[in-house]
Amino acid sequence: MSAQSPTDYKALFEREKRERERVAADLQRVAADLLCERERNQKTTYSELLLHCHRLLTVPLRADTPSKSTAGSIPLPVGKYCPRRLRPWQNYPAIHKETYDYVHNCFHPVDEPTPRFFSSVLELEGLSRRVVGQLISSEKGLEKYERSAVDDHVGDIISQLCQIPAAKEKFGLGDGIRFDDHTNSLERSELGAGEQTTVHRPKADDFCIKVVDKGTDALITSGEYKPPHKLPTATIRLGLGPIDVWNHLVASQTIPTDHEKRLKYNAERLVCSVVVQQYHVMIQDGLTASYITNGFCDIYLWVPHDDPATLYYYVCEPTRDVRDDDDLRQAKTAISRRLCLYLLCSQSDRRGQEWRNNARSQLPVWKTSFDYTRSQIADAELSETYLYSEEANDNYESPEASSEFQPSSSPTLESPTPGRRHIQTRSQPCRPPSEPSNRRSESPDSPQPEGGTLAQRKRGYSQIAASPSENVQSDAQTRSSRGNQGTKQRATNFCTLRCLYGLRNKGVLDENCPNVNQHRQVGEDTHQIDAKSLVKMLKDQLDENMDQNCTPWGQCGQSGAPFKLTCATYGYTVIGKGTTNGWWDEVSREADAYRVLRNAEASAVTVFLGKLNMSKVYFLEGAGEIRHMLVMGWGGRSPESVFDDRFLQEFHRSAKEIYDLGVQHQDLRAGNVLWNEELQRVLIIDFHRCRLVPKLSKKRARRLMDRSVSEMKHKHAKRLRVV
Repeated sequence: MSAQSPTDYKALFEREKRERERVAADLQRVAADLLCERERNQKTTYSELLLHCHRLLTVPLRADTPSKSTAGSIPLPVGKYCPRRLRPWQNYPAIHKETYDYVHNCFHPVDEPTPRFFSSVLELEGLSRRVVGQLISSEKGLEKYERSAVDDHVGDIISQLCQIPAAKEKFGLGDGIRFDDHTNSLERSELGAGEQTTVHRPKADDFCIKVVDKGTDALITSGEYKPPHKLPTATIRLGLGPIDVWNHLVASQTIPTDHEKRLKYNAERLVCSVVVQQYHVMIQDGLTASYITNGFCDIYLWVPHDDPATLYYYVCEPTRDVRDDDDLRQAKTAISRRLCLYLLCSQSDRRGQEWRNNARSQLPVWKTSFDYTRSQIADAELSETYLYSEEANDNYESPEASSEFQPSSSPTLESPTPGRRHIQTRSQPCRPPSEPSNRRSESPDSPQPEGGTLAQRKRGYSQIAASPSENVQSDAQTRSSRGNQGTKQRATNFCTLRCLYGLRNKGVLDENCPNVNQHRQVGEDTHQIDAKSLVKMLKDQLDENMDQNCTPWGQCGQSGAPFKLTCATYGYTVIGKGTTNGWWDEVSREADAYRVLRNAEASAVTVFLGKLNMSKVYFLEGAGEIRHMLVMGWGGRSPESVFDDRFLQEFHRSAKEIYDLGVQHQDLRAGNVLWNEELQRVLIIDFHRCRLVPKLSKKRARRLMDRSVSEMKHKHAKRLRVV
């Protein structure tokens, strides 16, 4: 029997120990992976959202090479209102920090768990793959990126702020915000007779932000997209600075001959042309602040109320501003910047029509266009300008890179004033293996660089949500005029049509009119003025002050926008159908139709009072420059259904009445018929396309009415299917 080898217990023990350690490490790794996956799937906090979006959506962004980028058509330059001076907005950081602190405190209470409302890391990673993987090469590509990577998240944050009564009231958020294209539906290429335009209308691809409240919306700011191959960040740094725009770039005929000065001059013209384009929109729309972005940096613009000829600017570059060792890094991310700008604008008063007209009268007009300016620079010189911009900015340091948010002596802007606080930063959840390593770059071939405590005790989330802001009342008063663009409208109801029918001939007052006591004046039972006098009084009011007793009312139509007008002296409250020069020749034809339809007024059509031409411009966002009005009585409300038997019966009755008087409407659809409760009748409106014809035979009139009813039903049913 052979001898057996002695058992090596020490080796067995060591092997067993290593196995246990391996199993423990595997279990720990699995647990860590599960924790990481759970963290990636759970909703993020406010601070986590800012940092993850910066890491996944801001840093990896890259621009396409210019040779592969869209050129597009180059429109001829047109006139734009031009600021006389550009100055740095030096106290913007302090204003931004105050707003950021307030929002941060809303979402990071001390006494309660931090709420998780926002997109998970997993969702953001998926968004990053879809959005950042496409190089920016056009305005449309930049717009897609900005909406997906920035504005959608800003909208989510504001939606949550709307759930906090104090924050909702403080920032005037209503039911939330809406992003929209900036179009003016009444602007046409055709001009009125003898009319020449020298002033630019906002482009259809301008971007605007509105506060929505109870079915109405109010414009608060707008933005402009310029892709980085057209407006590189280095060119912005070189060309944007304190400058007397008009004297230096427009009025002066001197062009530098020194090579380097010429390249800097080119950069100044490029940057100032796009800045002036956005400034023009701000003056037209009465905006306090707005922005321009190329995706890599934002230019924030501010126009002081008392000095509209001076435009203040501030440049934000998230990848330069955000540093890992900075406790305030969340506040400097792209989403935080944009959020605070929107909140700042939502608190600010929108400038009224008088301010806009006064500003326009003081400002010079520069016939310019960014694309045209760019096209006038030779390709070789343009490339050299871009290259020189890069070289000149090798040692450029962002104003946010080394400084804290400190107030300065530049002009102040009213802003929220919570106590200043240091922001508590949270540790970042596990770093997913799929994290992009490439840094945000405007050149796809360029090398890629490497990558607290609370000063005051904050209230808990439930306390903020349940208690009003200390300044709620004053904030509400400050914003009271924003939604109606600074207009002061007397709280009156519309006059009855019977009242206005009697007004035309200075007849007897209608005792059922809600404004009859103001009409009566000295106790008489008859109207003291006639329709012609009323129209003249309304024109005089508008010529004196467009912000008094003139309010946009309802939705803009195809050819005009309705306004509520009130006569300050006699209280007559009527509708003014406002329109632009381009539409006036066509719309003014309605006056001819109403003269023919005079016997149908207050039965089949509204009461027409006259037309007026304004000496000033009423710039209505979404419509255009309103210069003319048709004045008439309020016709009523759009019908809930055009299929109701009673409605169809009354529609036939009204349509027959206008046909019998020799007017063929030619656009009878649901949008052009109203139900009037006072008369219990259907009223037909919008006669700008009508045709005046000889008296129709009963058979032909009946055939036309039947066809109109059929077309109206079809269009209404189609609209319902689309909705």
